[in-house]
Amino acid sequence: MKRITHTHKIAVAALLLFVGACALYYLMLQRIHAIALELDDAIVARNEAYHLSQNLDQMQSLVERTATNRDTLAAYRLSIKDPTAFLQLAEDVALELGVVLDVESLALESYGEDDAQRVRAVFEVLGSWEQVFYLMRLLERIPYAAAIDHVALKETEDLELGVVWKGQVRMWVVADE
Repeated sequence: MKRITHTHKIAVAALLLFVGACALYYLMLQRIHAIALELDDAIVARNEAYHLSQNLDQMQSLVERTATNRDTLAAYRLSIKDPTAFLQLAEDVALELGVVLDVESLALESYGEDDAQRVRAVFEVLGSWEQVFYLMRLLERIPYAAAIDHVALKETEDLELGVVWKGQVRMWVVADE
């Protein structure tokens, strides 16, 4: 039998210490790797939150900058509950052109696949050909989503005005609640 010398004992102890140190180093590296993965996830989440925050700030800034423009546009949306702003605009334009304009009827109707609402307006008009024609062109260009879909005019003679054109102008205007 061989005899275990003091040098062998030291070598075995050193070997055991080396294996233990390697095992501890391996466990430490695994823990560092796990922490690095958590850190990467945290950095990605922080960057996403930062970009979302920046986007939110940009959107809030855009909302603040466009508030007056949106209010102006909203004023030109025909309200189903109160179409008087549209009617007043039509009457003011007609009056300025020298055309007599009377509202014959207003009716709410649905259109399209999503059943959007629009108001069908029928106007009685009376004026010279140039005035009535120009009124129709302006009504098509008013700041509402609108279109004229029917015009019926007839030349008549008026005692006060002479030869005039009288008839109906039917148009629709997209409406909001």
